[in-house]
Amino acid sequence: MKGTQQHTLCTKMNSEELSSQIEIMLMQECGAYACQDYLGMDFTKRLSRQDIWRKHASHALKISAPIDAECRFKMSRWCYQVVDHCGFDRESVSVAMSYLDRFLATDVGITALIDRKTFQLVVMTTLYTAVKLLEKERMNPSFVTAVSGGTFTEKDITDTEIAILYALDWRIHPPTALAFTRYFLSLIPSKYASDTLKNFIVEVSRLQVELAVTNYSFVTTRPSTIAIASILNTMDFMDEKCLPDGLRRTIVRILERNLPIDLWTEEVYE
Repeated sequence: MKGTQQHTLCTKMNSEELSSQIEIMLMQECGAYACQDYLGMDFTKRLSRQDIWRKHASHALKISAPIDAECRFKMSRWCYQVVDHCGFDRESVSVAMSYLDRFLATDVGITALIDRKTFQLVVMTTLYTAVKLLEKERMNPSFVTAVSGGTFTEKDITDTEIAILYALDWRIHPPTALAFTRYFLSLIPSKYASDTLKNFIVEVSRLQVELAVTNYSFVTTRPSTIAIASILNTMDFMDEKCLPDGLRRTIVRILERNLPIDLWTEEVYE
């Protein structure tokens, strides 16, 4: 199977269309697609509503150790291994983790925070759903059952998917940091920077974005902030031969002029 998504620039859009799309994405990341620090929430109040989950999950709930940032890290790395094995686009993992993080902040998702088996089921299901959204070749529930070693049935996967979709109000098109990266760099006219150079910056930035996806400390950080930080970091890594200082300054000025966000906030540099 071969992934259909490409980390290319948005060359078919003019500057006004790019700016309009970026504005929409900025509103989305601050609204329905914003993520919360669910590991820092008070579990006690939320546990009283855990019966909501029982209506959707077909497997029996067995309370185990609560999940932590390390659990999330390990499962996100597992997701990258699965998409690489299948030849899917790695951005599917960014989308899946958006589903996961937002779901775990809901009342329905509380069960997955206190039971690691349920957490694994939710992660596998979010990846299954993200691949369905982004790829032409879908991931079959039987494949997820197989990679779980038979721990979960196909019905577990499909029932959990329904629970997640309803909990997220069917908001399944999150603006990812890599998408912001592509749109931001597409604002740079080709007369200043070639598409080859801009695509190189996208690809190097992608590596940093993927590291952020696996790290819980970035869950509440806006994807646009991660994108800007990754672009600036990438340009800092490039020497004078690859990216002359004059061109570096020009790119920064164009981004400052065209983006309704501050490139120099403390959050970007953290």
